Amino acid sequence: RSRSRLNIVVDAAERDGLTLRQTAIRYADSFGHLRIMGSGKSVADQVQNWFETKAADGFVLRMAYAPESLKDFATLALPELQKRALFRTEYAGKTLRENLGLAKPVSIHANKPLRKTSA
Repeated sequence: RSRSRLNIVVDAAERDGLTLRQTAIRYADSFGHLRIMGSGKSVADQVQNWFETKAADGFVLRMAYAPESLKDFATLALPELQKRALFRTEYAGKTLRENLGLAKPVSIHANKPLRKTSA
């Protein structure tokens, strides 16, 4: 794994005076990443804080219990983030390419003459 992730875990363990066992328990399910738990509103509060203080420009969700945790996030926290205009309510484009702002590539088959078959 990444050396920087190891440094973060070791630094936190030393700072908090954790034993090896306590460190393992703390990081076993999150791999040292931020864990946000709570009500939909409190999760939205924490996400908003991280975003507005520029501590993060995006999030990757890792659910403790799938699919239940994902359903909880989608029905409780996501609507709260949408009310706060922190998450879109719909996509602007119709395709993933459009939503990522990517130009449509030119087909390699465009402008090629059709091959005639002999009869």
